[in-house]
Amino acid sequence: MTRTRVLIAIGVVAAAVVGVAAFVLWPRGTSEVSRDDALEDFRERGTTGSEPAPEGSDLPAPGVYEFAASGQEVVKLGPLPAQTRPLSDRITAVVVDAGDGCFEWTVNLFVEHTEDTRFCVDDGVLRLDEHVKHQQIAALSPTGTMTCDPDVLRDGEADELDLECTLSIDGGPAAIEASLAGTATVGEAGTVDVGGEAVAATPVTVRYDVSGDLTGTWEETTWWSESHLPLRIERSLDLSGLASFTEDSELTITSLEPST
Repeated sequence: MTRTRVLIAIGVVAAAVVGVAAFVLWPRGTSEVSRDDALEDFRERGTTGSEPAPEGSDLPAPGVYEFAASGQEVVKLGPLPAQTRPLSDRITAVVVDAGDGCFEWTVNLFVEHTEDTRFCVDDGVLRLDEHVKHQQIAALSPTGTMTCDPDVLRDGEADELDLECTLSIDGGPAAIEASLAGTATVGEAGTVDVGGEAVAATPVTVRYDVSGDLTGTWEETTWWSESHLPLRIERSLDLSGLASFTEDSELTITSLEPST
């Protein structure tokens, strides 16, 4: 093979490598999860327990809720370039009855970032059973799973409770493990404006210090209705390390009546 042919072959290989890298690394935009998309998801996951919750129930009524939203996130995985992703003005959230006094709470920030959280309620005690983040970053789809022990967010007695959690992220350039040490603090009861109606709610603020492959802080305040429906969620998250995630967002529910 002549020197010219060798150089041409090297050039072709280099171009192919650059093309593959561009596909993997190039930032994508975001897509909204519409109300119809959320309804399809809700119906596909089954409608057991989809009847309106009885008055005084400890669990929210299953269905699709809508939230007014503001804020953005910045995400970065390994060598991938950082992506700034603003929230839409409206987002959806899905409630599904999980049985045994638990419900699945899915927040659709956008197609590229959804979160599934299983909350459980027993005699007024609210527990965070599991929290899973599904991300799409360029061509990668990392999933972060968090479990806690202790995991009680509110027990009706203590104003502040300790939380110890572990977070693992798979599907990125490398497996990531982090520990979250924090507290859940119950604030003074008040109201949240929902469509012009003042709805009674109690704020619970969760604060984590994060260590391991990720370091930083995570603070989130959720205003809970009497039926444990999140009415407002305010989040400030700043994590860095093998991956970087920052988020500042505020969500406020627009109606207490879900679509089914």
